[in-house]
Amino acid sequence: MPLNICLQCSHPFQALRPTARFCSNACKQKAYRTRHRVPPFAGHCLHCGIILFCPRTNQKFCSNKCRQAEYRHNKKDDHPEA
Repeated sequence: MPLNICLQCSHPFQALRPTARFCSNACKQKAYRTRHRVPPFAGHCLHCGIILFCPRTNQKFCSNKCRQAEYRHNKKDDHPEA
């Protein structure tokens, strides 16, 4: 059985098959997550204006407090008192 070098941690390992590239499932998962990492999205909170760095591109608010405050503000504007 040939000795291969792990592509993630660079340690030599005994491969069970000739096409093995990683020494363990942990190294394989780490390599996958590194290749498929999503760059953080830069935006701003719609209520307070703070800058957001988040992996989700659809995040609109920095916290539940701002989300609820914006909802209450918009609800008050939609139904003015008589």
